[in-house]
Amino acid sequence: EAFLVYVLEGTRKIKDWDLIVKYQRKNGSLFDSPATTAAAFTQFRNDGCLRYLSSLLQKFEAAVPTVYPFDQYARLSIIDTLESLGIDRDFKNEIRSTLDETYRCWLRGDEEICLDLATCALAFRLLHSHGHDVSYDPLKPFAEESGFSDTLEGYLKNTTSVLELFKASQSYPHESALKEQCSWTKQYLEMELSNWPITSVQEEYLKKKVEDALSFPSYASLERLDHRRNLLSGSCVESTRVMKTSYRFPNDFSSDILKLAVGDFNFCQSIHGEEMKRLDRWIVENRLQELKFARQKLAYCYFSGAATLFSPELSDARISWAKGGVLTTVVDDFFDVGGSKEEMENLIDLVEKWDLNSVPD
Repeated sequence: EAFLVYVLEGTRKIKDWDLIVKYQRKNGSLFDSPATTAAAFTQFRNDGCLRYLSSLLQKFEAAVPTVYPFDQYARLSIIDTLESLGIDRDFKNEIRSTLDETYRCWLRGDEEICLDLATCALAFRLLHSHGHDVSYDPLKPFAEESGFSDTLEGYLKNTTSVLELFKASQSYPHESALKEQCSWTKQYLEMELSNWPITSVQEEYLKKKVEDALSFPSYASLERLDHRRNLLSGSCVESTRVMKTSYRFPNDFSSDILKLAVGDFNFCQSIHGEEMKRLDRWIVENRLQELKFARQKLAYCYFSGAATLFSPELSDARISWAKGGVLTTVVDDFFDVGGSKEEMENLIDLVEKWDLNSVPD
């Protein structure tokens, strides 16, 4: 029934307004679709439909978009893109402002968020990751696949919506309902991948997003490796929603975002390279390379921190992390194989006598 209403302009099969009105939104539209709303107004002369269509003509004049409003998903997608490329720190104020507004909309149950499955899941994930207290109740109906199948998105087999549900389900890994959601969405996406027709560049980008989401879940990935992978694929800057028609966000800025992200990545890499040289000198100055019993784990210790603490301003944190890891490895190997019982007892005695208050600032 929902699908028949959604394509009303093409079928005109529903003659009873009572079957249609339950899909009408507060702005007067049906599914935020100008075409569907226009068809309904032509048949039933509803004032709400007229109000929505009139507002569109005032805003867009001669031509209207295939879906409106679509602002929430567009803004959230841009934030997701910036984060996936590792350049969100350059837009902290804008992101905070946008998410604060989104949170207010979430709390009052704004239809643009709550009635669009992909937008709802994306908003939930981003708000949760930024520390907002959001309930997963709006996603509970989709804990099982049957809850999705009964929706318009389910009838249309909207892969983008399932992908967003899959990502959102990883926000509460211990919540049983979202565990079930994670399970069926994963199976759904795997099934889609096994029989995915590549009919356009946009489809290829979406397929790459699905592959990455399945291969590198958020709880088992490193940010900097994700950023590099997204830069190489370029899929994260493509925002296409397939509804009645393929709706592609105006992305004239995509090349600019990629240039900014590539420049930022290379800049950070150059800083990391200089830090490694500095750490190499520290190893030599302290003659740690002469300890034959100790494993040489400088690169491992450094990159284990740099994979997440990658920002240029976190240089001191990366250096401290790496030095701490190297010294921990040396001490561990000293007690495992390198030191005699007397030497180990002497080291323990020295540590116990160490007066932290005597250490200069």
